[in-house]
Amino acid sequence: MKIDNTKTLGDLINEFNKAFPYLKIEFYSIPYKAKELLHKDKIIRHTVALAQCRKSKTEGNIELNPELTVAALELDFWENHGLSVQVFRKSGSLWIETSLTDSWTLRQQNYEGEQMSTSSIDKTPKVDLYDRDQTE
Repeated sequence: MKIDNTKTLGDLINEFNKAFPYLKIEFYSIPYKAKELLHKDKIIRHTVALAQCRKSKTEGNIELNPELTVAALELDFWENHGLSVQVFRKSGSLWIETSLTDSWTLRQQNYEGEQMSTSSIDKTPKVDLYDRDQTE
């Protein structure tokens, strides 16, 4: 994945998702810290250009190697490109932050996301927990 200032965050998100369809990345306006949960109000809009939000202006590449751990990928984004990023895994219709499984490889995370999203459990109707008391 090429990191250069002509791209938007959405461009990087789409490239990552093509390589790992059951994972997604989000970019944050606060510095990266390993194993720390980041609040969703700090997510940067996908339309923002890299030039506007990077702490480092160094251009380069991030290899989307399936054997790379989530922790290593997030650290690479931060240390080499000045971008605070968090990986999420699909679980049914939800996206789960992977901070507790950062030691897993991207391949493991993507496989787990696929299993959780294509199982027979996923075919049942979804009930929002906040709406449950209204249906009972």
